[in-house]
Amino acid sequence: MVIMIDMKNMHIPLPIQWYEKLSEISKERNTSATELVRNAVIQFLKEEEKKKVALAIEEFAIEFGGTDFDLDNELEEAGLESLRKV
Repeated sequence: MVIMIDMKNMHIPLPIQWYEKLSEISKERNTSATELVRNAVIQFLKEEEKKKVALAIEEFAIEFGGTDFDLDNELEEAGLESLRKV
């Protein structure tokens, strides 16, 4: 459930077949179509944000790997050692 704080409305036209499917699913789940769409959009946006962060980390690693900004060698070895114990 989403807490309604500082919300904005958006009109999203759907082809009739998708509108009907959404309506059917919302009835089956005893919830509103609006809530289903809101949750799907929020999930999509969270996944996009995760992809953006992962890409930024990857780009940083490619650019700074092997430099002074790379992982501290002692810290890296300690991490590997702790993994070996598991």
